Amino acid sequence: MTAPAVYDNSVRIGYARVSTRTQDHQAQLDALGAAHCREVVVETASTRGERPKLLAAMDMLKPGDTLVIYKPDRVAHSMKELLVLLEDQLHARGICWNMVRASCRRDGCPPIA
Repeated sequence: MTAPAVYDNSVRIGYARVSTRTQDHQAQLDALGAAHCREVVVETASTRGERPKLLAAMDMLKPGDTLVIYKPDRVAHSMKELLVLLEDQLHARGICWNMVRASCRRDGCPPIA
């Protein structure tokens, strides 16, 4: 008998960001769509500035849910900033994360099928 999945009621929220209005979100949107995200939050903002839509996406997530991003530089300017986001802001709240382009996720979190 197979044990029930821990994440049966979890939600995947995708986050797509480009730095300027001349850039295109499409590659990120395609990848996040293939990752079966229920919703994708789209933002045009520099990593050095405020990212209110990233904060809004994180506010939507509940324990067991997953934030799906295209690659690390879409959410952080530096490795330190990335680690603070992933560990202190997401993992501490019981939220999983998954990076589709980097093919990595938090241990114990469900893979993207």
